[in-house]
Order: sequence, then structure tokens, then C-alpha cells
Amino acid sequence: MDISIVIITHNNLRLLLPCLDSLKTSFTDSNLSYEVVVVQNACGDDTEQILKNKYPWVRSFVNPLNEGFSRANNHGIKMTSGNFVALLNDDTLVMPGAFEKMLRFFETNPKIGAVGPKLLNPDMSLQTAGAKHNKLLYAGTKPVKRSFLGFAAVMFRKSMMNEIGLLDENYFFYNEELDYLTRVRRAGFECWYLPEAEILHFGGQTTKTKRLDFEIEGIQGTFYFLGKFYPEFYPAYRVLYGAFAILVFLFSPVLVLRQRSWEERKKYMDFYHRMLLLALGWSRKKYVPRQFF
Repeated sequence: MDISIVIITHNNLRLLLPCLDSLKTSFTDSNLSYEVVVVQNACGDDTEQILKNKYPWVRSFVNPLNEGFSRANNHGIKMTSGNFVALLNDDTLVMPGAFEKMLRFFETNPKIGAVGPKLLNPDMSLQTAGAKHNKLLYAGTKPVKRSFLGFAAVMFRKSMMNEIGLLDENYFFYNEELDYLTRVRRAGFECWYLPEAEILHFGGQTTKTKRLDFEIEGIQGTFYFLGKFYPEFYPAYRVLYGAFAILVFLFSPVLVLRQRSWEERKKYMDFYHRMLLLALGWSRKKYVPRQFF
């Protein structure tokens, strides 16, 4: 098997099915062998039945719980048999030949461990990953070695994954890509951005209804990431974050009143409260819901 593609979904048939259709079409003129694994993360809709009936070429892992991005991907990765493994969001459309171009690029250098494609917005404009204020990093037409690649679509060398391990499941959502790509580079492999391969990414479909919860998760993930890889900076970051969180909390009544509805005001008040608790070192398990989406 050449390529294994892992997709996580949660009650998102509206986007998952076009994603699968585009994926199959993208391999129409390819001689590569590929497999698709869909991890159904606590789906309460007809995803399983529709995949069985209309997409028999798709393999499924049915997860009764929503255990987060890293663990769900790990379930799928364990089912793969390809020499290369791609992680793909369900809110994407794969352009023709995208994954084949990425695989061929891997073949140019055995030290390449991760490759990310050019991500496009629905209007076909350039979408940046991890550098919203510096599109120059993504605007070129030639491959570029990068330290960061977005995980909306990314491909890894399977032999490298066997060496460095799976995604760290201490991250529920956010920061897992920083963690994994840091491990890729520290193991002596390279991460490359390949603009020749293109994938359209709608973006924000997972986080738009639970944005504040994910913001909290992102803060905690940053604490964990720094403590794991850069312990020398961890104390200073905690102090700076603590000062910022206290300042925000003091001004929270004014910030909350900017929200129009009482429901939104309650959400933001809870958010600022949790920011303060994090600054005081409160336990993540007690104050961060683990069933976000």
C-alpha cells in the first residue's frame, strides 16, 4: 500500500461526503494504491450506515466517545498499512493529484519526514497555516523547508512515525501539530511545504460553535508544550500569562457587556473565569469539558 489517508469526522456528513468524493477523484489518473480510514468520533447521525452503503472502499473506526484530535487520529493511524500516512480534515476538497505529488516529493530525499500542501480558501485564495500575518511564507511556487505545517492536510513517512511514535494524546485539540513536528525535526527529519499540491480547506467548521472552549484548551496545550520541550521558558511564560489573565479578569465586566445577548455574556464570563483559574494553576480535568464537539 502506497498511501493511507486518515479522516476524523463528527456529525459532519455535509462536508465529509464531498471530501471523500474529491479524494477518490484525485486518484483517477494515478497508479498508486491507497486506502482511506474514517474515524467516526461520537457520531450520532447516519455516518456509519452511509459509509457502508455508498462508500464501501472506506474503512471505518467507530469511536463511541469524542476523545480529541490526537487520540482519534491515533486510532486511525494504527489501522493503516501504507508506506505514507496522510491526516486530512473532513472539511477539505482534494485537488487532482495532490497526494501523489506529495509522495513523489518524499521520494526525492529520505530525510523528508513531513510534507504539507498548499491550502486554499473556498474562493481559491491562499490560506495560511500558523502564519496569518505573513503570507510571503506560503505565496511562493517552490518547495520550502518549514518548521510548521497545518494538520488540516499533512503527510508523513510511515517509517518515521514508527520511529518517533504516534501523536501525543495529552493534547485534546490545538498544539498537537507543534508537538509532533518538533519531534519530527528533533529526530533528524525535515518538514516541507509543497505548493504544487493543493487542497481546498473550508476551515473553522470544528471550532466555530465552541470557540471559547477551544481557546482554553489551546492555552493549556501551550503550557504542556513548553513544559515538555522548552522547560527553561516555562516559568516565565506562566508568570506572563498569569499577569495577562488577571488583567483581563479585572476588565472582564466591561468586555462582557460588549456581547449582545445574556447567553453570550455568560459564556464570556465563564471563559474569563477559567482563564484566571488556569493562571492560578487549576486542574485541567475539572475545568475543561472533554466533549467539545
